[in-house]
Amino acid sequence: MKLLNWYILKKQLILYFIALPAFAFIAALILILEKIGNIKVFNFYDFSLFVLFSLPEKLYYVIPTVSVIVFFIVYRELQISKRIYPILLNGISLKYLYLPAFLFSIFVFVIELLNIEFIMPTTNQLASIHYKKLKGDNLEEEKHLITAHQWIKLNDTTFIYFGFLDLNQNKGKDFVFIQVKKDNFYPLYRIEAKDVKLDKNKIFLKKGKIVSLANIQNFEYTKFDNLDYPVKIDLKNLKKLIKIKKAVSISQFYKKAVIADKFGYPSGFFWSRFFSYTTSIFSPIVLILFTYPFLWLKRKEKYIIIVGLILLYWYLISALASLAETGAIPYFSPLFVNLFYAVLGIVFIKKIKFTEL
Repeated sequence: MKLLNWYILKKQLILYFIALPAFAFIAALILILEKIGNIKVFNFYDFSLFVLFSLPEKLYYVIPTVSVIVFFIVYRELQISKRIYPILLNGISLKYLYLPAFLFSIFVFVIELLNIEFIMPTTNQLASIHYKKLKGDNLEEEKHLITAHQWIKLNDTTFIYFGFLDLNQNKGKDFVFIQVKKDNFYPLYRIEAKDVKLDKNKIFLKKGKIVSLANIQNFEYTKFDNLDYPVKIDLKNLKKLIKIKKAVSISQFYKKAVIADKFGYPSGFFWSRFFSYTTSIFSPIVLILFTYPFLWLKRKEKYIIIVGLILLYWYLISALASLAETGAIPYFSPLFVNLFYAVLGIVFIKKIKFTEL
């Protein structure tokens, strides 16, 4: 039986490593067609690297989808070649034959997890750098750019700190402004505020205090509810100084969601992405488990059923994630898609039967 398991598993792995590059090539061609019209300054080197570094994100759906196709082809070949008959006649059940498929789905799960958690965060940033050159620095502003616990040096004597900062709305919380002497770096005064709104020539502060440090023995302490403080801040340069990493991995979405919740910022986008990505990495296991019983049906329309249910799976995850982002349903709702498909798969496997025998 071990030889049979290894034979089926090996066939799936070999075919997978043949099919995945082919689908990756198709994804690259689609990406080229999508982006070629938006390029202002064409450079073959930058364009090639942009396509290369963009592929891991495009493979987010391709990796699990190819796994289901490969699994289907290998097990379908057992039926067409009639190899399934001696296997079953030797007392090996269809339930046991699911084991190589399960091991294969675990392998693909690991690949998907590595891609999302470790590859995409780096490659997405590199792709953005090269795309910026191709667009001539004329990029659309990214949404949901937030950061926390950030010190920034405005000049040699001025420093600011944000406990939390939304760079799309230029609003923040737990703000600190420090002015020091240029010659000896001695602090002159410190401004703290619970809320801050940034403008080009001033900052608007709410619920804070000003501490003037004339000397160690004598300092002034003043509270305020609202304060317009004149200070020049280059907002575009500020975004370059902070260098916020756009969340793309599961752990990054989780950290952003926790930060947003802590400071009372809308966290629906981050939580919905966290749960939809968590759902998606388990998709190879769930989809192979769910579709396995359908392979042994005698009905010709089983192929249409399988394709339709797989498309429905991805549609449900996307739809529930979008609804969760608005707060209409709980953020963890996409997880129920996996639960539903997995439970049905287990029920069907228990009742599985090869009708041609």
